[in-house]
Amino acid sequence: MLISRIVGDVPDYKCFKTVEELNNDSIELARSSPDLVSLKRIGKSRNGEDIILLQIGKGSKEALLFACPHPNEPIGAMMLTYLSERLAGDKALREAFDFRWNIIKCIDPDGTKLNEPWFKGPFTPKNYAEKYYRPASYEQVEWTFPVDYKTLKFDNPLPETRALMNVIEEFRPDFMYSLHNSGFGGAFFYISKEESELYDLFHDTVKRRDIPLHMGEAEAPFMKKYADAVFKIPTIRDNYDFIAENMDIDPAKVINMGASSFEFLSGYNKDAFGLVCEVPYFYDHKIEDQTEINISRREVLLESIKISSEIINKINSVLEKGEGLFQTQSPYLKAAKQLLLMYENNNRTRTAWAENSPGMEMKATIAHYFDGITIAKFYHLILIGMFIRHFDYEIENSSLRREKLRQLKVSKDILFDYFLSINESMEKELKYQQIPIKKLVEIQLESGLRLIQKMI
Repeated sequence: MLISRIVGDVPDYKCFKTVEELNNDSIELARSSPDLVSLKRIGKSRNGEDIILLQIGKGSKEALLFACPHPNEPIGAMMLTYLSERLAGDKALREAFDFRWNIIKCIDPDGTKLNEPWFKGPFTPKNYAEKYYRPASYEQVEWTFPVDYKTLKFDNPLPETRALMNVIEEFRPDFMYSLHNSGFGGAFFYISKEESELYDLFHDTVKRRDIPLHMGEAEAPFMKKYADAVFKIPTIRDNYDFIAENMDIDPAKVINMGASSFEFLSGYNKDAFGLVCEVPYFYDHKIEDQTEINISRREVLLESIKISSEIINKINSVLEKGEGLFQTQSPYLKAAKQLLLMYENNNRTRTAWAENSPGMEMKATIAHYFDGITIAKFYHLILIGMFIRHFDYEIENSSLRREKLRQLKVSKDILFDYFLSINESMEKELKYQQIPIKKLVEIQLESGLRLIQKMI
């Protein structure tokens, strides 16, 4: 009853808060409730932005919840804004759980600021893809924790990652919620260990809000599936082992990042429970349609790889003409080039997956096809969008003479026309809806609270 009441009071948010708004809310909450809420500046970002930790309540256990580990994923920041305010103002909620709540609304303020151009809308796939930013994997907070595994060695955590490491080392949380979200598709979950009694709970939390579950393939072939739309939290070691088993290459040569936050926590609290709840901004009910179609899962996956390769080749052809004129190193270029390389490497591992994995000869479903073909176009659209953002940055900051600047603009226009053609193709295959932020916050909040209630 208490959880239902708390979740039912989530406001009808119309847009996402900026980093400044999130910080101002935290400062005001600590000022207005000094006996219940403490505010600590736990570090600074690479650009000098404060990283703020709120601590609320008292208990024998520690919960750590942090948002924007990928800065294009602000849903969790909205959930933590509401949860922190509710914890400070609701004694019954604090007393219902034997926790001290450690809350970081934005662990990557620099990257989040680069996404703020789409935070106030309009909320369409095109606008999102045009203004999207996500750093290269070796500059993502979630994937830059130290690891030393076989030939893979990574020990270059970002200042933001180091701040999170210090919190984990000090408090050794019993429950950790890394607040991610997806862009398009259905909702799905990652948990740290197999717990069958959670699956129906998660499914019910999503379905009561008329949002589909993700019923396509896993995000990567090495991910262990526990149930429909429920997977084991992946590790960099899982990724390494899959590459080693399926490709004739040293995995360390293609993995240019570190471990995840939960891998790091496991070294300090082996009994900790981890949760990730991936909810999308946009959806089409085809993502959960289990109707079989007359082609195999293997054929769908190979067609998806073909589409990806065609888009990559087109991007490379534009870069061959424009890249020689670049004079700057924007964050967009670094991120886009690394994502391009990652897609190329993923296509090799996905080919091995399609050719070698059992079950690939089975008939595909509409969900498999939609995930592999239509949503694949969406995720390549954001790649093109980051390259376009770099071209715009380059044109604005370039000292090129008129003729070379004109050549740069021509390359950008070619890429933008290609962006529009993929968007048009994708939208012909879609009947998408933008999910209200309120529903997304409710799902992340309810799944977290109900998991704690059952498991911890």
